[in-house]
Amino acid sequence: TLHDENWIEDLERIVVDMRWGTELTWEQGVGFSSNNPEVQVESFTLTGVGEEVHLNISFSVTPLFDPGVSHGQFILRVTDSSGVQALDTGLGWEFNADIMLADYFISLADDPNHTALEDDGYVALEARLLISGRVRYSAADLAPPADSYLVFMEVPLDLPLLVQTDEDGHFSGTMDAHGSGLYRVTLQVAGGPGTVYPAPLALRLQVDDQPPAIIGSEPAFIPANATTLTLQFDLQEVGAGLPTGEIPVSCVIRRGLETVGEQVQGAATLQISGEVSRHLVNLSFPPLLAGDYLDCWLEVGDLAGNQLSGAGSAPNWPLSLPVVEVRPDLLASELTLFPDPPVFGRNTLVNITLVNIGNHSGEPFMVTLETLIQHEGRLTVSEVGRQQVLLLEGETTTTISFAWLPDWEGDLDLVVRVDADEALAERDENNTYSWTITVKAAPEGRGFFISQTALAIGGVALLLLFCIGMLLALRHRKEEDGSDEWGEDMAEDEPDPSMQGTVQPDGYEYLEWPSDSEEWWYREDAQDPWAPWDEDG
Repeated sequence: TLHDENWIEDLERIVVDMRWGTELTWEQGVGFSSNNPEVQVESFTLTGVGEEVHLNISFSVTPLFDPGVSHGQFILRVTDSSGVQALDTGLGWEFNADIMLADYFISLADDPNHTALEDDGYVALEARLLISGRVRYSAADLAPPADSYLVFMEVPLDLPLLVQTDEDGHFSGTMDAHGSGLYRVTLQVAGGPGTVYPAPLALRLQVDDQPPAIIGSEPAFIPANATTLTLQFDLQEVGAGLPTGEIPVSCVIRRGLETVGEQVQGAATLQISGEVSRHLVNLSFPPLLAGDYLDCWLEVGDLAGNQLSGAGSAPNWPLSLPVVEVRPDLLASELTLFPDPPVFGRNTLVNITLVNIGNHSGEPFMVTLETLIQHEGRLTVSEVGRQQVLLLEGETTTTISFAWLPDWEGDLDLVVRVDADEALAERDENNTYSWTITVKAAPEGRGFFISQTALAIGGVALLLLFCIGMLLALRHRKEEDGSDEWGEDMAEDEPDPSMQGTVQPDGYEYLEWPSDSEEWWYREDAQDPWAPWDEDG
């Protein structure tokens, strides 16, 4: 604000002296001009109210403006009818042409969120990087003219890339990560006294060129008829590391060259972290058949962006688990009787041959023997006995025996139930086998075999008769031939030790002597003499 007694009309010239050779001059009827091409007057107003004159001026300088000093004072030289007067405005100026980098970040080009990478972070080899930023003056948040500076993007193992900025100083560009090192943007001042201050900071990135891989999994196979599976797999990741969240798992059932049913989905959870991490996923699916395959793959990548490689990384490169039949399959293959046919009221040895045509099972199982009799439209079931059986490793067949006292004449069924308590899971759970046999009546005159009562009475009677006969024979032999000849006569009623019988599953040898007499003899060893077989034993 100036004071002129002659008012504004008396002003002829006003010089705004910035010192150091730069002047802005106003002349009446002409306006403002500058003696420095790097300084331009943008606008001004000169108004007067009585003796007060008000001057407002706006001017700008280019980046090439170089006053030689960083600051100075504004001096006014005013010319009017009274001459030239120098006035000190008390206003100073400072000039700073330095530029700086702002809003600088590096992200993965395919990241829709443009998440900034951190120092010492990991990126995949040849990952496409998006580098962005903005150039502004250090002293004010204004963009310098685009032609006053240069912007270069620099990455390891590649040449610097020159990029263009817009009118607001923004720029962006993409470069590939060829190796670990410093990733940065450099600025250059194209002219003038300005510098780059502060210098842009570089970002150190590490290139991870090793994708994660599955190095182990359990189980190696799936039992046939299974409907659930807990799949465990170990992932090795060297470098960036894996995300800590759940890992999606997808599976399909493959039967030959075809897929069966719908895709199975699951989410694996982290069990053990580290360079080799362990994960578990629970899967459910329809019953599987022997010969099927469960093909599974994971959707996971490391923090650098490397996707899983190798087995289990894709539907066409799955982790393939075969379906194997591991269940046993037990059956009763043969039933034999001794004596055969069985006789009413006489002890009979029932021998049953068991066979496992499936896989070995170390679990015991129960076998029962029953009789099934149909009489007058009614079925009567009686259990003869039950035994627990355990097949040893490598053993596929065994024979068990039951002692049976037939109490029915005629036809009946002997029913064998293998794994009667259904303790084992088998391929075929139909384990009931039946044999139709005929029980003969006891021979006429042999009341000894008719019933237990008859057996007892007959035994006592025979014992008495035997004792009387022995006494008479002894007396008779002593009188005629002596005791030696009597012993030889008695021996004629016993089978000779050289005679051969039939070895039964219980390990004893049996012989019917005389033939068709239904009198049985047994011995344990072929060198032993024959002994009468006790029907109760």
